[in-house]
Amino acid sequence: TDISQLEAVGVVAIRPGNIFWGLKSAAFPDSTAVTGFYAVRRTADVISVSIIDAGLEFIGRPINKALIDAMLQKFGNYMSGLVQAGSIVSGKVTYTEADNPPASLALGQLTFGITIIPSIPTKQVNVNFNITVEGLAAILAA
Repeated sequence: TDISQLEAVGVVAIRPGNIFWGLKSAAFPDSTAVTGFYAVRRTADVISVSIIDAGLEFIGRPINKALIDAMLQKFGNYMSGLVQAGSIVSGKVTYTEADNPPASLALGQLTFGITIIPSIPTKQVNVNFNITVEGLAAILAA
């Protein structure tokens, strides 16, 4: 389509109503990173905001192992739901001491890591087409 040709050279099309049309961001073709897909970027944004929102219920509680375990459990359940829904292929939330030095903990700050394998949208379907005459003689001889 015309939109596909525009997208191939990094032009983002906008449909009436300011609706983006296409799968890739304007960073394409200079960047072919998976985050160039709109669906991947939006999914990552929603996950980030959802994890932050889910953590709000823990504000004000004392920082200890039980709190961290409860947060990891809640965040892990959320990720499992996304996998079951097909929104992502895999996802996990981690807590490491390296990301949470004593100085940060003393300020009441916890840092969690989010790792996802996104579901990639189909951008193109290719077909390998072959024409052969192998077996033609056997068919005609029958």
